[in-house]
Amino acid sequence: MQRTIYYFSPPYSFVSNGSKLGYALVNQLSEAGFSAYAVCWEPETHKNCLPEKYKKITYEFNDFIHGKIALHKNDIVIYPEIITDNPLQAKNVVRYLLNRPWFLSNQSIQYSDTDLLIAYSKLVDKDLPQMFLFLDERELFTKIREEHTKTQKTVSIYFGKVNLELVKRQRRRLKRLVSHYQKVNIITRNYPPSREETLRTLSQSDLLITFDPLTNLNYEATLLDTPVLLMDDTYKIMSTKFNVPLFGFTDNEEELMAMAEEVQKSYACYCNFITNQNKDLVNSYNFIINHFDKLDKEQNYVKKIATTNKERIKIDFNRFKGTINNISYTNINDSVQLPVKIVIALGASHRNEIIKNKLHRKLIEIKKSIITLQFLKNWLKKIGLYESIKKVIK
Repeated sequence: MQRTIYYFSPPYSFVSNGSKLGYALVNQLSEAGFSAYAVCWEPETHKNCLPEKYKKITYEFNDFIHGKIALHKNDIVIYPEIITDNPLQAKNVVRYLLNRPWFLSNQSIQYSDTDLLIAYSKLVDKDLPQMFLFLDERELFTKIREEHTKTQKTVSIYFGKVNLELVKRQRRRLKRLVSHYQKVNIITRNYPPSREETLRTLSQSDLLITFDPLTNLNYEATLLDTPVLLMDDTYKIMSTKFNVPLFGFTDNEEELMAMAEEVQKSYACYCNFITNQNKDLVNSYNFIINHFDKLDKEQNYVKKIATTNKERIKIDFNRFKGTINNISYTNINDSVQLPVKIVIALGASHRNEIIKNKLHRKLIEIKKSIITLQFLKNWLKKIGLYESIKKVIK
């Protein structure tokens, strides 16, 4: 029986490993000889940045809405966890948990009785079947590694998806940590503006201090021989056996010297995993196909999955409520979003730069407001209401 797999994906973005992962997954399945496509739900926002190799295996959501592409009853749709419903109305659904349910969407996933649940990694859920995948970027990392130039003692600080309250509480620790370095770099989701610049910044750093507990950027730093200090270990990274060894990670600053040596094992481990991951991906594909084949043939299996999925909704919520205690995470796209106390802790040079950027942004907002008001005034004059409204306001 021929089954086509569709991965319902956000627009491609170099700053989001989650967005890139779906396209890479589909591409590898396609290269392995399987029928697989990505379906982008916001096509207009990614047409210019989607790599050429992915364009031939990517459809638009509108193609399904307008009937250009039809979903057959045997086809399978994979939804990342931020999609909580079933927009393609697929009969066969895989819930691919790249993150823990509730964490980013703040709502429950609507599992059906037949959905297959798979986790990206053991940090997301160690009890679910795993479909762990690395993007093969050996060429890029080799290029950056060959450019290694650590000329002065440098620390980089990453603010991605952060718990702002925890960030504020860590300000004194952060101030003490950065005082040991000659240069401090701030990295956010949108800065540096390109992927290569971000990786070069990491490569030139002696340490990455990260407030984002589950970003792939942490692992990428170790591929460039830069150890990582976790300021938020909500996911218990240090006590969980990950899908691959995590060399150079610590939440204890007293271990940094040892991590600076250990981290040098990371890149070789990554290359070795990439070499063998196609076999694991084919096994994952066969596992998915087998699940839906069994649903068509074995009634006991159908009942088991239905019961498991109903229980899973409660498990997701209880873990969200208990493990992260309803913590709210915020995307830091720009340094101007940082709390004032953190700006002060980062020192005068960063403080002045951030204040300047905040003032610049505020001036732009004021300018836009003035233009809007002028437009409204002219429009009211044009329709003859300006003078009467002016009298009412007075």
